Amino acid sequence: MKIIPGHSAFMAKIKAAQEAKSNPPKNIINETAEKKPLFLIMQKYWFDEILSGQKEVEFRDDTPFYRSRFLTKDGKFKNYETVILQVGYHANARRMTVEVDKIILESDFEIHLGKIIDTNFDQNTGIVNLQNPSAPKKPTKKKPITEKKPVKKKKEAAAISAFHKTVNRYKAKRAAGPTIY
Repeated sequence: MKIIPGHSAFMAKIKAAQEAKSNPPKNIINETAEKKPLFLIMQKYWFDEILSGQKEVEFRDDTPFYRSRFLTKDGKFKNYETVILQVGYHANARRMTVEVDKIILESDFEIHLGKIIDTNFDQNTGIVNLQNPSAPKKPTKKKPITEKKPVKKKKEAAAISAFHKTVNRYKAKRAAGPTIY
């Protein structure tokens, strides 16, 4: 192996980075509780396992996306009290609100779940109850619908005007009769 000047310092930096990644901060909790619940999408199989009580821990990869969800900018864990679990992305999806006992970062994030607080469906039939006002809902930002009158832009008005001029010129030539050479 060829020795490169500064190679050992470079290798030391790589080794330190690997050790920092393999030994991330574990369970440093932020004291203030989060206002919004954690919102996670999952597959039907795992949702049913949590609903039946067979699965008590939900795992998520250690990626920048989930780091932004679980950690503050200081590297402390956000203190979520509840998590809303949803099956898929469709509008009338089954959802349940579950207590969060703790969140741990080992090689992946581990969300330790407590008891189920609420669901938006009948647990016997699985039918979503849209009339239940206490059912957990995903927050949405909807703007009020207002009627807007169509506004012609200057370019559109100019194009229409040019079209009418061309048609009128054509009609005038036609009315004058054939041109004899």
